[in-house]
Order: sequence, then structure tokens, then C-alpha cells
Amino acid sequence: MMDEALATTGATEMLPDLPALLARFAGARSVALVGASNDPLKWGNRILCNITEGGFAGRIYPVNPRESRIAGLEAYPSVGALPEIPDVVLVCVPAAAASRALEETARAGVKAVVVITSGFAETGNEEAERELAEIARRRRLAMVGPNSMGYFSARVSLHAIMAGSRPARGGISFVSQSGNVGSQAMGRCHLHGAGFSLLFSIGNAAALDWADYLDFLALDEGTRVIALYLEGVRDGRRFLDRARAAATRKPVLVTKGGRSGAGAHAARSHSAALATPDGLFRGLVRQAGALLTASVEEMMDAAVALDVAPLPRGPRVGIITWGGGWGVLATDACVAAGLEVPALSEPTRAALDELLPPYWSGDNPVDLAGGLDHAAHLEALEILARDPGLDSLLVLGTLSAPDPYLGDRVDLGLAAARIWGIETAERMVSLVGETGKPMVGVSMGGVAPPPETVGKLPVYHTPDRAVACLARMVEYARILGRKTPAPPENVARDPRAAALLDAVPAGATLTEGESLDLLAACGIETVPRAQARTETEATEVARRLGFPVALKAGGIAHKTERGLVATGLRNDVEVAEAWRAIRARLDAGETAHGMLVQRMLASSREFAMGVVRDPVFGPCVMFGLGGIHAEALGDVSFRGADLSEADAEEMMDEVRAGVLLAALRGEPAVDRRALARMLVRLGRIALDFPRVAEIDVNPVLVPGGEPVAADALVILAPGIGGGSGA
Repeated sequence: MMDEALATTGATEMLPDLPALLARFAGARSVALVGASNDPLKWGNRILCNITEGGFAGRIYPVNPRESRIAGLEAYPSVGALPEIPDVVLVCVPAAAASRALEETARAGVKAVVVITSGFAETGNEEAERELAEIARRRRLAMVGPNSMGYFSARVSLHAIMAGSRPARGGISFVSQSGNVGSQAMGRCHLHGAGFSLLFSIGNAAALDWADYLDFLALDEGTRVIALYLEGVRDGRRFLDRARAAATRKPVLVTKGGRSGAGAHAARSHSAALATPDGLFRGLVRQAGALLTASVEEMMDAAVALDVAPLPRGPRVGIITWGGGWGVLATDACVAAGLEVPALSEPTRAALDELLPPYWSGDNPVDLAGGLDHAAHLEALEILARDPGLDSLLVLGTLSAPDPYLGDRVDLGLAAARIWGIETAERMVSLVGETGKPMVGVSMGGVAPPPETVGKLPVYHTPDRAVACLARMVEYARILGRKTPAPPENVARDPRAAALLDAVPAGATLTEGESLDLLAACGIETVPRAQARTETEATEVARRLGFPVALKAGGIAHKTERGLVATGLRNDVEVAEAWRAIRARLDAGETAHGMLVQRMLASSREFAMGVVRDPVFGPCVMFGLGGIHAEALGDVSFRGADLSEADAEEMMDEVRAGVLLAALRGEPAVDRRALARMLVRLGRIALDFPRVAEIDVNPVLVPGGEPVAADALVILAPGIGGGSGA
């Protein structure tokens, strides 16, 4: 069922056969370059030379009406004059001629095109780019670009790209919005021997979007790891849906540029004010099951590990090291990354005691203390690999010789490095196959790992990089182990919620009492309260609820800053005095809603949650630290409004305030499941009622460990009327 869903639900509607069209790029047997040139200073020459020199065994057709031969190949005046319809055409002509070239290419029957040409929306020429997109739509073309650097397919050795790097064939497929970033990744893989399968430099992505590439790569048998570099997403929900589907089949790594960019809309609630583009994106990508990386280097490191190594069964790491300091650093890095460095089992310690000198470390990490008995190193590695209490191994330094810098004996040292490295690599590869446990190597001292590790073992130059990759592998194993969540209840079925919203005009802000009533109607626990229109009524309500109480001005956001909240009122006199003090601070016209009287609940811990509607990704739910400092500290996490209880619990663990959920100084632990249900129901309000633009619930108190909404603000979207509340 997953294959069918991926193949039919994500692709652009105009191209139901899009996966087959994109497969032409991967397995092309013929390629034409429109704008091919004999001028070595033009991209039409550089790309053609990369194709001819890269080992492509298919047919290559330069297209240029002013040349008869280019780079030693027969040239043709147009695509229509070619002896066959090529699988792929690259367009590399000036922007003014690009649309005409694209039309001519389509008329010749071509279906897969890469528009290299720049000078479109990235320079403000949106109209010309729309024209290209319209041609692609009308002619049913799979069009990559414009403003692309080309593409690369290792499986047919087709280097139809500006960059000259030629990485080995492997399982990493990379889609990059930036050609330069894609070239950097290719070069990195080339230098370190990592394997690529495909690279698409998509540029402005005028026709195909991220979801289309994800659909194709998720089903592509040559792709084992999907890596994305993006700077923007047009259809956020579709991107996340397709990333979620793809991540159930293979790892999806995402690096985003422009994370610090502005773009926040005018915010009237705490939740909206805290919804930075980067914060939203991180939470939504994690919810989709993709792995977010901070840099291209980090992404490619992780991609190599996920491509060549099996996934660990858990977070327990065994460390074997040639030196104690690196073992300490690796242990610190593991703990910081959420991994475990457990004690060794008694049989493992006993076996190592018999093998190693008496001054070995005695536990995990296993410090070989600089010993030169390489046979003992290999045997220790095997003993550690077979410890049932370890899920993965981090091997530090034994891929290198003791010291390659031996003065006159440098050749001897380098030879030893190679011999030791080969033996260690071969044994590690063998043990991975026998135990199913991943092993990650660290080649210390700047010595390059032996070529025997290429495509078989992930090897890095520092422990922190190796540990980061292990953490990514553990995270992806956890993602694959997720259970499919049950669909949350439909809160819109409660007629009270719909009736309340129907009674309020579009664009209005609900009073605090109305906001809490809406939450209560949707199954969210709220503080006991009542509205008071007069001072006398306020004292009567306070007696009925029971002292102490709080008094708040109604229908006003950010009341605390204006002194419109009084708390801890213990009797009628204090309620009356607070009423008069708040009334004196109100502006003209702010008295219509009266005031809200609430019972005070004993809780030293305050949390916040809310809903925002992002213009790209739709409704999202926020959780974090509550109280008056929520915006200043910005300790929040986000998920899409369709979140599950498991998603909600992940949100709690992501924020620093999450430590306050545990039992603390005599107060019981917070009921995490109840708090998760509250977040899920908040998301359902946003899904079931499109009229709701923003929700701010701050604070959420936890008397006795049970979460209760004590204050809320609901803002309706302008221009969306009532009628069933939807």
C-alpha cells in the first residue's frame, strides 16, 4: 500500500507518470545539450566536456545552429533535427531564448528537461519564469530548474553538471536548491570516497517541487539515503506529507538555508510571536520523520553512515580507543547527543583482563593505553563487538599506525599505518556482518583511513563527528519504530464549540472567558471561573468560587504588562479594591467585557501552549515555558496541528522547561499523557475550525500534577464567517 500511495498521491497532477519521467534522468541513454559551445569560457562547453569526459556510455548530442562540430562531436541545429528523441535535454541558452528553446524541445517529443539558464525569478524576472512553468505544464514536461547547475547520475556516469567532481557510485541522492551547495557536497564525497547515486540542482524549481522529488526518490531502488538542501518551500503541507511517506522507507536528511530570515507576521498572541520560521521548521521536519542537520558537512557525514552501515538496535555505545583523552571526549560527546556509554558485562571485562595489560581502563570506554600489540587490539575489538549490552561501536585511532611521523623512518611509519589500517578495517567489516552492529571509525592524527573502508565503513577524523552520525542513526532507528498513531477525536462535533464561534464576527478576539469556554467545550480542562459585570457581582462570584481568587480585565491581550491582573485576593475587600484599581487603568471603551474572576490554583510551575497558522505550513501547535517571561526566553517547540500524543511528548522533551515536568521539591510529576492530550486537542481545534487563527494558552498550571488551562486568548481569522464554526 505504501508503494501505491507514494506513486499516486504526491506527484504533480499534470504529470501522473512523473516517477517514470524522473527515472529517465537516472537511467538516461541519450542526452542533448541545447546551447553547446566550443568556447571554453561558456557553460555550454564546460557541461558538455563534463559529460564526454565522465564516462557516459550513451549518445551525446550537442545542439547549436552555428556549429557543425563541438568538442569532437557532430552538432545539430535543433532538437528536432536529432536522429532520435533524447531521454534528457539540457537547455543552456540566454534567458531571452529559453522559452523558445523549451517549446522546440517539447515539440520534438522530449519529456525530461533541465533548464540551466539563469536570469529568471532570482533576478526579479518572474514573468519569464512563469512562462517556462506554463510551457512545462502545457507540454507535460518534467522540468528541472531554471537557474540550475545541471544534474548527475552515477548509475550511468552522466555528469551533466557544471561541477567537475566525480564521486564514486553509492546510495546517496541529493536534491539541492543551490547549485553551489550541491557542488560542495559532490566534491566532499569525491574527496572522501563516499558514494552518490543522483544529484539534482533544482534552482528556482518553477515546475517540479520538493514533494515530486521525494516521491520519486522514495521508490528509486538506487537511492538508499535522500539528502535535501532547501531555502524555501511553496507547499509546506505537501512537502511534509511526502517527507513523512519517504522517511518510512529510507532516511531523509534536510539542511535548510535562511533559518535566521525574517518573515514573522504581526503577532497578537504569545504563540504567534514565538513562531520563528526556524523554530517551526525544526519541529515540523522532526514530526515528519526527517533528520534535520545544521550544515551540509553534517548532512553528508550522516548520509555516508546511513548509506553504508546497519542501524543500531538502541543507544548503547561501546568505545575502544588508543588513548584515554579521546575516549573521554567521545564519552562526553555521546552523553551530550543522548547516547549511552554503559558499563561492560562481567564476561566482557574478564575476557579483556586476560588479553590486555593490567593498566587498561577496566571498563567502557576500553582504553588500550597506547599498546602496540595490534593482534590484541583486533581481539579486543571482537570481544567488545560481541558484548550483548552494546548496540554500536566507536573505534578510535586503531585505523591508524602509532606514529607516522618518524623522521628518517617516515616511510616505515606510513607503511605501518596502511597495514594496521587495512587489518582493522577488514576486521571491522567482518564483525559488522557477523553481529549486525554498526561500527564507526575515527582515524586520528590526520591520517586518512585506508581505501578499504570506502563504501563499507563510515570513518571520520574526529570523535564528535563520529558520535553525531551515530546519534543520527539511533534517531532514524527510533523513527522507524514509531507506531502509527490513532486519529484524534473530532472536537468540532461538540455543538457548544460551534455555537460559540458562530456568535462571534470574523476577525474578532474572543474574551478570556469565551476563549476558556471554547477550550472546555473541546475537552481541555480549564480553571473554575465566572464573568462579573460589576464590583458587587465580582465579590459574589469570588465567594462562590472560594478564595483566593484572581481578577482579570476581559477581552484584552497581554494584561499583565498593563497591570490589569490582580492575584491572590483573599476576601471581599481585596476583590473590591482590585476591581477599582483595574478599572482605573483601562482605556475608554475597554469596560464592555467586565472582568473575569478565577479561582487561584496552587502551582509553582507554569507552561504555555498555543496554535498559530503559518502561511506555508498551515496550523501548528506550540508548547513551552509559561508565565510572563515566555516570549523573552523563547523556550518552545512546534508540531503540525495533526500531531499525535507521541509527537506531543517529544515536544515536551525538546524544551528546557521539560525538566519541570518531573517531580520537583515535593510537588508530584506532571501527568505527561494528560498534557499530551491537551496539546492534541488544541491541534484538533485548529483543524476542525478554520476560523480560529491563533490560540494562546498561558499559563497552563499543574496543581497536583494535573494540567489546567488558567488563561487563554483565541483570535479568529478575518474574512471567514460563521455557520457551523468551520
